[in-house]
Amino acid sequence: MPLEQLKGRWSCRACSCGSSGVAEVLGAVGLILPALLRIRPGLTPLAAAGLVIIMIGATVIMLVAGDLTTA
Repeated sequence: MPLEQLKGRWSCRACSCGSSGVAEVLGAVGLILPALLRIRPGLTPLAAAGLVIIMIGATVIMLVAGDLTTA
């Protein structure tokens, strides 16, 4: 969904929308790098749990907004 549409629906600032995208990218990096580099592979489940929380929050926000096509 384009940022302009998000701004129209909620009082979402570009910074807050961008920060959630950054959190998702960092979570994906946290899933891949520890196992790939064998440095603290115990962090992989924590990164996965963080991504699950982010995705549940995004789904709830989409359902509350009434946008069932992207939820």
